[in-house]
Amino acid sequence: MKRLRVTYQPKLRVQAGLPSMVTAYHCGSALTGDKFDFQYVGNGEGYTALGPGIYFLTEPLDIYCKYREDPHMYTVQIESSGLYDPIYGEPEHLRDSVIAKVQEMAEELGVSELALGRRLTHGPGSVGSIVSELGPERAREALGQLGVTGLYQNLPIGAVEIAVYDLSIVTIIDVQVVNGG
Repeated sequence: MKRLRVTYQPKLRVQAGLPSMVTAYHCGSALTGDKFDFQYVGNGEGYTALGPGIYFLTEPLDIYCKYREDPHMYTVQIESSGLYDPIYGEPEHLRDSVIAKVQEMAEELGVSELALGRRLTHGPGSVGSIVSELGPERAREALGQLGVTGLYQNLPIGAVEIAVYDLSIVTIIDVQVVNGG
């Protein structure tokens, strides 16, 4: 494998929506064999600010490589039709589904509303409430039934962060060893 030193070169941020296929990068070792595995969720910084997913960036930044010995940079393609931006509530049909699920869960529990989850543990807003109530695995399943395959958000550094909840939308394109991880 070719050794790679990754540096940041800014591109335009995604303002509204994503292209149908997104090229993204993951630095680490969240794999079992040649597939990503949810057993590694939370192994990096320990935070899951976008919920219980495998995290990717749309820029090949090596900022997360510091958590790994002999890190690898995975280049992937992510099918984005089920990715949800919880900050702006886009796409709208996913927002409506998530809100309806939270209301349904609250009714089943006999409460007026679900408590918000802890942002850096469960994820943002309504998704965090679902994760807090159901736990990571059942929440990924419930959100998948709504069509939510992951969350994304624009970062101030110009990249988009994506937390994938359904690994079938990820295809590994390339793997390179990162120097200086």
